[in-house]
Amino acid sequence: ENLLTSTTAIFQQSDADLSNFILITSGAHVGAAAEIRIFVDASNVVVEPFGWDSDLAAVTYVVTPHPILVAGSGNKISLDASTGGGVEIESYNYTNGTLFTVELDAAMDGASGILVEVEANGYSGTEGIEIEYVTGDLQPTDHVSILKIDIDETSASSSDDTTVIDFINILTTDEYDLEKHAIHINQGFDNAIHVSSGTEEDPDYGYSVVPDTATDRVTGIAPGGTAFLQASAGDVEIFTSDNDYILIGSDATFEAVEAILVSGANQSIQPEFYYSTGAGTWSAVVVSETTHGFTLSGIITFTAPGDWAKSNATVPAGAAITNAYYIKIVRTRNFLGSPPVEDYFKTYTASSLTDFEIRGDGTIRPV
Repeated sequence: ENLLTSTTAIFQQSDADLSNFILITSGAHVGAAAEIRIFVDASNVVVEPFGWDSDLAAVTYVVTPHPILVAGSGNKISLDASTGGGVEIESYNYTNGTLFTVELDAAMDGASGILVEVEANGYSGTEGIEIEYVTGDLQPTDHVSILKIDIDETSASSSDDTTVIDFINILTTDEYDLEKHAIHINQGFDNAIHVSSGTEEDPDYGYSVVPDTATDRVTGIAPGGTAFLQASAGDVEIFTSDNDYILIGSDATFEAVEAILVSGANQSIQPEFYYSTGAGTWSAVVVSETTHGFTLSGIITFTAPGDWAKSNATVPAGAAITNAYYIKIVRTRNFLGSPPVEDYFKTYTASSLTDFEIRGDGTIRPV
């Protein structure tokens, strides 16, 4: 800990509550600053020096309010909104994909990407995180997610049945008689919970296509000709060039494609998604996907289109493929340093005997 001891008893609890700063005004470290984090007593406080660390003796200092912005050594940055400020990020007519990104590359146990600490201080209606979402004019078959959580566990090769991942872990103390709800679902929802399990299957058919040459990756000659299957020893690079695409097909309709990658693209391939509508004809399909443009392993989900039809060609009078229901995924990025290498693909059927909904009256309904 960075303990600072003053020969004059001037510190107060409010110095830590307000994150006040100590500013050194004499000696070899004039201008050095540190945030007061913990009040010990009137003569001792624990400080955060933002990267610098030095033994100080016989120096003078002042206690000052937290600056608006502090940048210290070790890439430590602190913002202070005080009692009436705020930090706001705005956009308009936004087309860049992601407005705000937090990337954590952990090198220790217990690291956190985002930590939100709220002192409600007894004030009713205080929210830790609030999302206000306006849909706009959604169209038939559109799909949106207000909060989407995706975990890629394909690298957890040492795990076993004692390894646990909690997608949401909710904890609380239990001291008083107030009523606590882990999840509260209000009025207006058709169903409280909708569980879509589906049946995981190997794709019946699959192709990598370099317009307009289709290479069989499911029913062809191993290893390359079966590369899209989990049991295959072959892994192939996909989306090598702009406008290259893959086809994932089945004899029956499906509503999800799982893409497991050996290595992801160095940046999004900017994929476009289509479904077959006949012999070599295609229409765009709206998806929710967690591969981030095939930079990661993930799931691609969609609602099976009502006019989905089998196709036996890549384009009208184009390369022949086995007649089936297909999803087409096209790379549209012009330049890509490292295209993805696939491991295998899976499809999930449009419905399952284990799919169900929990309604507001508590009844469970199979779907």
